Amino acid sequence: MIDDQQNWFKYHSVFSSYLQNQFRRDHSAQAETEIRSIAANWFYQEGLFEEAVVQATVAYDFELATKILCEWAPKLICGARLQTVQQFMSLLPEDTYLSVPMLCWSLTWARLFSAHRQTARQSLDGYRRLAGSN
Repeated sequence: MIDDQQNWFKYHSVFSSYLQNQFRRDHSAQAETEIRSIAANWFYQEGLFEEAVVQATVAYDFELATKILCEWAPKLICGARLQTVQQFMSLLPEDTYLSVPMLCWSLTWARLFSAHRQTARQSLDGYRRLAGSN
């Protein structure tokens, strides 16, 4: 939510759940998806990448989520936030992140640096396939 001074804040989780349930009772799933997509774009424009990715994936806007992660994931890796990279990549369908070189690259590095070498192979193979090498 945004208050009168244009500051962003969150409701308490119980009240937030109540409001979401009320909205779902009164509106269609399509309306919720549209609002979440609008929210994702707003969060992205404000530089609030975490919230933007969550809203985009809930709205099934994987194109926007991919765009955000392509920009955000390298910064997360440089900041040693490897679990965050893996967590947010897991919100995307596997075929989505395996079809984008930057996401394959980011996930490979996050997995390698966090000693998940076995799973790093999958994203590395996806990157190699996209890059056209063997």
